[in-house]
Amino acid sequence: MAQFYSAKRRVTTRQTIMLTVHDLDAFGQSVARHNSKALFVQSALPGEQVEVRTEEDKRQYSRGVVQRIISASPQRVVPRCPHFSRCSGAIVE
Repeated sequence: MAQFYSAKRRVTTRQTIMLTVHDLDAFGQSVARHNSKALFVQSALPGEQVEVRTEEDKRQYSRGVVQRIISASPQRVVPRCPHFSRCSGAIVE
């Protein structure tokens, strides 16, 4: 009888973490550290304190999404276009 390989699924506990963002990576994602792992966060700027919900947890890094901005960076601006959240403000000519 054949036996097939079945990879163990990594159980992701979606937890909420409060942290400070330190840097941006080459793809524009924010980088923070939590439990000596890199945590890549969408929609945050360096210097901001944010509340993050983890979405993916790997051995050497995690990914998360901002739930709430506790203290905003001075670089954060309000978008002029009300449709920014849908199209990201890209100008097409």
